[in-house]
Amino acid sequence: VWRTDGTRAGTFQLLPRSPHGFTARIVARGRTALLFFDDRIATTDGTVAGTREVASFEGFFKGAERLGDAVIFAASTSNSTTDLWRTDGTSAGTRRVARIQDYSFVDPLVPSGERLFVLLENSLWVTDGSEDGTRRAVASWYDYGIYPRALQAIGYRGGIAFVAGVRGSPGPPVYAV
Repeated sequence: VWRTDGTRAGTFQLLPRSPHGFTARIVARGRTALLFFDDRIATTDGTVAGTREVASFEGFFKGAERLGDAVIFAASTSNSTTDLWRTDGTSAGTRRVARIQDYSFVDPLVPSGERLFVLLENSLWVTDGSEDGTRRAVASWYDYGIYPRALQAIGYRGGIAFVAGVRGSPGPPVYAV
């Protein structure tokens, strides 16, 4: 991970290359940023002294989105589950919110208002970032004849609009939840 002000003298390394993979995502948080790697999080204020690892987590990073003062992120695990995590950028403030028995091959998080939707292979979840506020919205896409692989989605009026393949349909229709 590097920082630059656009000059040679102002370009320097904040963190050495990770033996566990590359930086998967950078999420700005006020005057700091969270750096997501395959299996861990670091935080930086843009200085070497202000850059440190925050936490490691089980699984493989899939995506992250800001939600209020926190960042919610998803990690898929080796047993076909997806874990939702919440972090405030500190070790003490990083915790798993939910373990979902479903998975995704892509970033499954779609922000909409004060909620995040989690689009997985066979289900749709919604969270406000808390354990109690995380619930399944659609138990099975297949009950609707929808195949959400390679799903495209956007936040829309507090819900989401998405494109999905439908059994027997010549083209992908748009749905809203």
